Amino acid sequence: MMRDTRTPDGYLLGSDGAMIDEKNQNTDANASSQETRRLMFIVMDPENDIKDDQDRVVIDTRVYKPEMGTVKGTEELRLIVDKETVFDGEDNSGYENIEDGNQPLDWYLRNLHMGENDTVSLNPYQAMAGIFDVEITGNHVDKFYSSYWWD
Repeated sequence: MMRDTRTPDGYLLGSDGAMIDEKNQNTDANASSQETRRLMFIVMDPENDIKDDQDRVVIDTRVYKPEMGTVKGTEELRLIVDKETVFDGEDNSGYENIEDGNQPLDWYLRNLHMGENDTVSLNPYQAMAGIFDVEITGNHVDKFYSSYWWD
């Protein structure tokens, strides 16, 4: 089951994606959901796990624990990538189908929609599958550090 998450605009979303009325919510729990942390998440089925949500991308995923080599029993996340999300550094060669000047939102949107007009090229979903090392605040992805394949 997905946990409650907060949008970059500050709205609290329940595990089903519906907005939650925060008037009677525990304020300590709300504050802790805004902590910044670094983690790795895994995307194995981009076609179903990544959605274009107007001016942002929503990723349903799980935390990846490299020391365990698994996602079993790990935290489920609903992450948001938007125009404020950035790549860390200049070497983004680990991101397949990336173009110069792309930020994460550009990269995700182009790959999500690539197959609509070009059915001959590499499967665009393949570029979005993998393990991603990121920094998040609440459920907002602030920064992408790197991308890995899991083989």
